Amino acid sequence: MRLLVAVFILASLSLANAKDIDQGAGNITDEYINELLKSCNNSSAIMLRAKIRLQTERNSAEVSRLAKQKMTEGFEACSQGDEEKAISLLNEALSIAEGGTDEYYGVDDTDVAKAVEGKGKLIPGTVKDAAETASSEGADDQSKPWWKFW
Repeated sequence: MRLLVAVFILASLSLANAKDIDQGAGNITDEYINELLKSCNNSSAIMLRAKIRLQTERNSAEVSRLAKQKMTEGFEACSQGDEEKAISLLNEALSIAEGGTDEYYGVDDTDVAKAVEGKGKLIPGTVKDAAETASSEGADDQSKPWWKFW
């Protein structure tokens, strides 16, 4: 029995060590931004870039393009040595991206504040409208038991 367990453990370890895993967390594929990052080593600018990229994935194409354009202008200013202008441009790009996210999902800051305080639900825009109409149309559905879904 011990021999069988030892063989199993050794086989598992050899398989685990044989497979090379490359996680690639944080890979940056945009060559133009890579060149700008080489010439701009401001950590605040790099953090703002990360925040902007997170927000632009949740936006419409137009808002995403505008935010990325401002981000590129900010990094160009940073690479020229004007870090104050770069940070202001990057903050502007972040506000464009965050505003676009709020618009895209149909929420505003009051909805977010209520959700954080636990006084409300945060439901994205069209889903919120659909939920309100569904709750007004199907109010009697809540009185049905869960197993009666037909």
